[in-house]
Amino acid sequence: MTDHIAPLAGSNRRRGECQSLVRSWLEVVRSGFTLAIAVFLLVGCSSLPRESLCTGELDFDLWVADFDGGRVQLTDFEGGEADAVWSPDGSRIAFTASREGNCDIYVMNADGSDLTNLTGIRSDESHPSWSPDGSQIVFVSGGQLHVIDVASRERHELTESEIIHGFPDWSPDGERIVFSGGEEAPGPGVVHDLYSVSPSGGDEVRLTEASTQRTAPQWSPDGTQIMYFDHSTEPLTIWTANSDGSGAKRVTAGGHASWSPDGSRVVFDREVGLGDVDLIVIDLSTRQERLFVDGSDYDTFPAWSPDGTRVVFASGTVSAPTR
Repeated sequence: MTDHIAPLAGSNRRRGECQSLVRSWLEVVRSGFTLAIAVFLLVGCSSLPRESLCTGELDFDLWVADFDGGRVQLTDFEGGEADAVWSPDGSRIAFTASREGNCDIYVMNADGSDLTNLTGIRSDESHPSWSPDGSQIVFVSGGQLHVIDVASRERHELTESEIIHGFPDWSPDGERIVFSGGEEAPGPGVVHDLYSVSPSGGDEVRLTEASTQRTAPQWSPDGTQIMYFDHSTEPLTIWTANSDGSGAKRVTAGGHASWSPDGSRVVFDREVGLGDVDLIVIDLSTRQERLFVDGSDYDTFPAWSPDGTRVVFASGTVSAPTR
């Protein structure tokens, strides 16, 4: 079923409302640490509780790993970094960081040099995704989608509706942006589905309709499928669906994931112990899995490089509450 949600003229989400929504989710997070690092990311609010990465409570750094066992640390800042994505040509990486007391979108070269604060305003921004030509980035701020020109830094609000938007991903052909969203912040019994919108704005098209929390959608390299994970299952589960939201199929147990450039494999994170999350690669044809990044840290938000040789990810520690 496909719904169309028209933009709501003049809708501004007040800071107090946003704080209340995130606090309600944190009550859920405290009962299971797996969601802790995504608190600030899904909602993208302008002011968040102390438990979020945006206030420096979660200290994550960015690393790059190759398939020969090599691993290089890219960032080592005060605060934390996460949510990294490669530019289409593989020369730069955009990510979310809390270096200056709030979350901004940063861009740097693939080797960690030439760091630039792209958004640089006193509100929280998260979830960057590059346009296919590398000239623009879509991200979340205040629960809505925004687009910024990388060269000029001119930005505009893409959506203006009652949906709380998260995790946008630009389609390979540049024609649509898929995202997850719902009318309430994530919590027990709250539904989050997949939507899409044109990069020029307009109606938001609902792609899925289910009693689950579907989140972090990502287009396949050929644009025919969308991968996402389900927050409402225990353990978390990764799914794929057709580009129109139909034909959902379970892939494996896991969370944030990224396609290989040829679409044959997926790298994803999976909780293997209290406060311990590893990165795993699955072959989609054989369903065989192999451990990719192992350790005692929380390794998450993997993104496969366009040339297929490396994966950038966030790594750090999470203070896990007692279950």
